[in-house]
Formats: sequence, C-alpha cells, structure tokens
Amino acid sequence: MDFQNQSIWTNYILDKFSAQKIEAFDKKFMGILSNLHIQNYADLNGITTILVALAPISFPEKERLLFRRKIQEIEIYINLDYEKLLVSTETETLQLIAQTYLAAIDRFLMHRKDFDAKRFYTDVEKLFRENGVL
Repeated sequence: MDFQNQSIWTNYILDKFSAQKIEAFDKKFMGILSNLHIQNYADLNGITTILVALAPISFPEKERLLFRRKIQEIEIYINLDYEKLLVSTETETLQLIAQTYLAAIDRFLMHRKDFDAKRFYTDVEKLFRENGVL
C-alpha cells in the first residue's frame, strides 16, 4: 500500500521495548487511516498523531497539540499508557493504540472551531470497529 499521498499519519517516539510491540501495527493503522482525507474535516494539508511510548520518567515533554500554520499541519503528541503496554497482548496493543488515538482527537481537536472533530472521531472510530481494532 502506498502511503505517500496520505494526509493523516501516525508516528511514534519509542524505546526499544515499545518499538518491538508497536511497529508491527503501524502498517495496519496507516491502512485504516488511508480511507480518510483530512480535507474532509478542515482546511489542512495533514495531521500527524505522535504516540509516545517511553517509560514516563524518560520523556519530559508534555502532551500537546502543535498547529504549524505555515504548512497547515497539526501535530498531536500523546502518551500511550506505558504500564498497560508492558503487559498487553497483540490484540490489547492494537486496542490501546486505537483508544489513545481517539483520546487524542477528543482531547486536542474537539474544542477547535476550524476542525470538524466530531465527524472525524466518528469516522475514525467506525473504521477501527470495521477493521476489528476496537
């Protein structure tokens, strides 16, 4: 699957353990998200959700939203529950990533007047359910 022209991406900040658990699922997530186009929700070029999976003491940055106006992109940094990730099965890992992704939409985009976050949330959740992630 070619993801070059996607407008919705996932990215990760990982430690070695997290990388082993999560990287295998990114292609599945990118495939699911490839069914959506950010332009249907806002006048943007793209949105990247950066899921942070590091031991909490090793990542000093706070969860946040960055709106990069010059290139019309949004970046969301949100932490995965590291303790849950440590003990999660493959199915639970997928669910944890999906739930964290939806939490990022809810927490950082719902208040924006320039983004149809309710519709985006509903569409993402529907795709996750249709693909057996939730």
